[in-house]
Amino acid sequence: MILPKLCDRKGDIDKKWFVELSQRNPKTGEMIRFRTERFDNININSFTTVADRYTFAEKIINDFKRRLHNGWTIFSDTETFVYEDQTQYSHEARVYI
Repeated sequence: MILPKLCDRKGDIDKKWFVELSQRNPKTGEMIRFRTERFDNININSFTTVADRYTFAEKIINDFKRRLHNGWTIFSDTETFVYEDQTQYSHEARVYI
């Protein structure tokens, strides 16, 4: 997994900024990149100053970190996956409890 980070286009306000993170697809093993410019229906590119964009990007990044810490994945909204370690834990819990 690559944690969320801001792609600020070297501070160029004329280019589109976005927050990006990557996770491994458990079905294929491929790293999938996820990008977003929006948070709470507000687009990061709607801000006209660099400082405002950095402040807003921090909100997006913190939200992603919180969601990831709570077990969310970029695949959560589309499919349910069972990871191998969850299967092993379930098996061991049945054996030792």
